[in-house]
Amino acid sequence: MSGEDSKDSQSAVSDSERLLFGGELAYDVGWDQHEGAWLKLGLWTMAKGLPRMVGTGLRLSHLADARALRVVLGAEVGRGVVQAIGLVAVNAVLGHILARGGTNERLTSAFPALIVVAVAALVGSLLRSASTAATGELEPTVQRGATEQYLGWCTGWSSRRSRTTSSTGCWTPPGTVPTPPGA
Repeated sequence: MSGEDSKDSQSAVSDSERLLFGGELAYDVGWDQHEGAWLKLGLWTMAKGLPRMVGTGLRLSHLADARALRVVLGAEVGRGVVQAIGLVAVNAVLGHILARGGTNERLTSAFPALIVVAVAALVGSLLRSASTAATGELEPTVQRGATEQYLGWCTGWSSRRSRTTSSTGCWTPPGTVPTPPGA
């Protein structure tokens, strides 16, 4: 830190900080050292951490509602396949329309590919609806399970609870409210 920077930080200290704290109010608690860490995060670091994060998300989703997870995964894979088929069909339509010949001949030859494009759009739309509906069921239960797991780690409570589902589909711990160890 140069002398000029320290003068700027000294002048940035308000009178109230100087009166109450004797100088600049600086956080020196543990969580503060991670503040802004995402700004230093590079592409390679994110790429290395992605499989771990995806695995954690899949594990939490599977614990929360395995059926909804299967629906979401199946619908998203199906959408990808249908979109690929739709793109190939659009390419065929363009090939037929831009070919030589009369307008009626070109449109007639493009008609089967147009039907494929329409069917692909319909199936893709249905798959998107299925994925959205299953995600709507899955998201709150995963969020609650992740929050319970995090709070369990923070408080020292056991995070190894068996999964039970209430009539509302929410993730609820078995029995009564867990008690801290040694209580």
